[in-house]
Amino acid sequence: TPFDRSETESFAALILAKSKDFNIVSKELEQSVTSCLIHYYSKFKKSPGYASLKNASRRLKAEEEFCDICEDGGDLICCDKCMKVFHPRCLAPPLRQVPEGDWFCPSCVLTGARDVPTELRSQRPK
Repeated sequence: TPFDRSETESFAALILAKSKDFNIVSKELEQSVTSCLIHYYSKFKKSPGYASLKNASRRLKAEEEFCDICEDGGDLICCDKCMKVFHPRCLAPPLRQVPEGDWFCPSCVLTGARDVPTELRSQRPK
């Protein structure tokens, strides 16, 4: 059954708090896992709450991961395409500050990944 407004709001909070664990979310909402998945893909992914979930999961990943270059933990930046994480100082050239907005690692820029903006793809070494 479709979620009512209250369930929709609860879903958004739970999906973030429970790190997309649909089993827990479904039990808390007293809905089937299937209903939660349908709501997630048909409604939630189009909502502003989805962007919050995506940003939160990126921050968590960066906090729990290790630099792809030196394999050490710490303050890391996450590529918006491949989700690898790096120390800004390990990049060549090192980043002096973390950029605002989307950031793409050197590998994604070099391979010209589809999500990388055209102006960055054109900066690949020849």
